[in-house]
Amino acid sequence: MKKFNSTQECFQDLSDNEFVSIATVLDVDHKDILHLDEVNYSSIPKLAIWFKDGTEGISEQVYDKCQYIVTIPTVSFVEVINIATLVSQVLSEVSRQISLGLIRRR
Repeated sequence: MKKFNSTQECFQDLSDNEFVSIATVLDVDHKDILHLDEVNYSSIPKLAIWFKDGTEGISEQVYDKCQYIVTIPTVSFVEVINIATLVSQVLSEVSRQISLGLIRRR
């Protein structure tokens, strides 16, 4: 595991290593937002996913540097989602698409 002293340092390392960064968001009012299943994860060889927890949001600096911003489907009255639930939903969709991509390539 790598530790970074700043968000900028982390993004520089990800960029140097050709990662695609994706930020997650619950509010659908954010600019350039896609639904979780609208990104073709099977075409991304190196993926970094940025999550927010229930208390602090992702900074605008992170949103500005991410190639994609995805929203997670929730019930309309849910404003905060448990981080473990959020991570499991995102990784489930990424895994599903990668599995389907591998099956189609055979």
